[in-house]
Amino acid sequence: MTQEIDAFLAAYPAEVQTLANKAQEMIAAAVPKAHERLYASYKAVSYLMGETMTEGFAYIAPQKDRINIGFYRGALLPDATGLLEGTGKLLRHVKVRSVGDLEKPALRQLILDSVAELERFLADDK
Repeated sequence: MTQEIDAFLAAYPAEVQTLANKAQEMIAAAVPKAHERLYASYKAVSYLMGETMTEGFAYIAPQKDRINIGFYRGALLPDATGLLEGTGKLLRHVKVRSVGDLEKPALRQLILDSVAELERFLADDK
């Protein structure tokens, strides 16, 4: 985590900061090769497999009472447990209100599936 991201998260309540920090740790553990980047204009910390947003697979968007973990190509992900929300063309998110929500195996699986979906997309794009 960078000082820039720390400063961004400092604007949120302590509980939200804790959730964001735990989510960062979870994503880093699940996808060690991911790059973390703040997109302040979108109010989100993105996770990329390269240097551009096109290579993004997930993001953390803090809210006043929770965080959302979003997936750039979430509409294409398998979601047997029904965690994903949203109606955008591709974007979907999971509302995380507690550390327990972060510990759900299905959420970790969505992160891994999102990386796999991004890799398929990038391979098809070549």
